[in-house]
Amino acid sequence: MSSIEDCLLLLRWHLSGKGFSPSQLSNEAGLSTNALSKVHDDGFNPRLNTLRRALNAIPAHRKAEWHGHWTWSQPNLLAATVATKHERIGGTSMTERVLTAESSTIFEPGQIGSAWRYLQTIKIPGGQVDLRRLDFTLLKALAPDCLVHLVAADDTDPLNYSAEIWDPTPGFKKGADLTGMKVRETGDAAYERNLTRNYFASVGANRPVFGFLRRTGPDGLDRPFLRLLVPCIGGDGLPKLVVLTKPQETSLAAYVLNEIRS
Repeated sequence: MSSIEDCLLLLRWHLSGKGFSPSQLSNEAGLSTNALSKVHDDGFNPRLNTLRRALNAIPAHRKAEWHGHWTWSQPNLLAATVATKHERIGGTSMTERVLTAESSTIFEPGQIGSAWRYLQTIKIPGGQVDLRRLDFTLLKALAPDCLVHLVAADDTDPLNYSAEIWDPTPGFKKGADLTGMKVRETGDAAYERNLTRNYFASVGANRPVFGFLRRTGPDGLDRPFLRLLVPCIGGDGLPKLVVLTKPQETSLAAYVLNEIRS
């Protein structure tokens, strides 16, 4: 990725944050109000002076957050990548880059990485997280922008895995309480296949799964997100999964996932 592409990625990431707008940054940079109006378009190609002035207007704390949170250089991505997958079923599709779970502390250290570090402190000798020691309130405090679910994985068919604890924070299904919902009931064929594969792999191999995904549902909308799956075991001895998902900026998802095709 060239230095200009790096700068565009930083600019788009900053303007994807809450409370930041292209027109506001344009005014702060001394540019015309509409100078950055097409910043999220694929064909956006600003003059170097425009780009320089826009970058200079980004607050220092946002630049520090960017450099601390995102090291999405191609070598780093390739080194951390375990697998890639693109599936289309009917009108739905899923694109995924599976990364090592440990890399969550590099690529998203603020929330998912913090949750990962906490979960490592409450593991039993077999490697699973001990649910008897898991404090969901603390986990949610560490990852406030994430949906945090607990999935019961005690069936031989992963299609029958179900939501034992459902985080009703607005997100999937617009914040509805889906406690008890089975994987087979998601209503999205590509998403269902992705869940069964990853859930089963994580439980069967007792292996955490971290990934960057983009879901295009039956409504045609793209939903990029990060997801961490961590196998755990309850006091009843049955296998379960802690699932954290965090929405991501569209422009960053495009950089990470666009080259992945079936």
